Amino acid sequence: MTELKRLAESILDGDAKTAVAVTKGALAEGVREMELLSGYMIPAMDEVGQPYRDQAVARHVLLAGSERCPSRSSHETTRARTCCACT
Repeated sequence: MTELKRLAESILDGDAKTAVAVTKGALAEGVREMELLSGYMIPAMDEVGQPYRDQAVARHVLLAGSERCPSRSSHETTRARTCCACT
């Protein structure tokens, strides 16, 4: 359980490397995905987003993270609208 608390802490700290490592380790040990999500990841992400709850966020800013690379229809989504290969 202490290891899983590190998952939430790493999300709060913005430490993606640790979050990925802890998640992979937990899944390998048989921890259910929903336990990771509902018990650790979502609460941590809610806490990270708390300061922004009262601010209006432009819809286009939210959608920018889900747009696909313009040069390849099957390319993975990117946050910057273009991928490394397109810049």
